[in-house]
Amino acid sequence: FLQRKLDSRPEQTIHEYIHDLGIPHGSEEEKSPQLRAPLETRARRSLKAGFVLDAIASIEKLEVSREELESRVRSQIASAGKRADEVRRHYSKAGAFAELRTSLLREKAAQCVFESASVQESEVEESQVADRG
Repeated sequence: FLQRKLDSRPEQTIHEYIHDLGIPHGSEEEKSPQLRAPLETRARRSLKAGFVLDAIASIEKLEVSREELESRVRSQIASAGKRADEVRRHYSKAGAFAELRTSLLREKAAQCVFESASVQESEVEESQVADRG
């Protein structure tokens, strides 16, 4: 089940990343393997993290109230300045509140993880550290 979702969703997420970079849809640059490869890795990681946070939200029975949704929308409109109408239009579209609800649930799930995490300090030798470069 999870593998099917990971196989079907990265393309949509990659398109969102490319759009955020300001690359025109259908351009040659959009099709570039040098651009797409790291974005695919990023998309898969993001999707996996989302699935984990969704599971935590479900297990912890986390919820987002209507008031929390409305408060976040008001906050986004207030901080949008001249683009406030754009934010209002976004939330008038089908699915926008569902996306926001998912985002807020994931924030709450991440907060649960942070609050329950314990940090232990220990000495690590340089040979134990993987090369991340």
